[in-house]
Amino acid sequence: MMIERRVRRSERRDEALGFQLEAATERAGLDYCMLASHEGLVVACTPGDREESEEIAAQLAVLNLDPESSGEIWGASKNVTARAFDVDGERFIVGAAGYRARTAAREIEQMISGIARILR
Repeated sequence: MMIERRVRRSERRDEALGFQLEAATERAGLDYCMLASHEGLVVACTPGDREESEEIAAQLAVLNLDPESSGEIWGASKNVTARAFDVDGERFIVGAAGYRARTAAREIEQMISGIARILR
């Protein structure tokens, strides 16, 4: 018997990405998560965090992360841990913000797997 872990689903890619980020944020006890293009444009973020995500995405793009590395930025309000990853030749950056972001490596990896599945 297969147990379905996902509670919310959507056929719409943008909504599915939002659900993925929300679930990861809740599981890891983070403040918010965001997905950006390698150029620093927000693709998706947790609800209510769009403006801050746009600022963070632009800052993360400057780090020029590759999939074998991670990066961190520190701000007055939040610390953000980021990872780059590729899906079908396109590079993305996922950012996790909050006190627990530095210790959420496993959750970030699971989030990347879910995002990649949605983007394919």
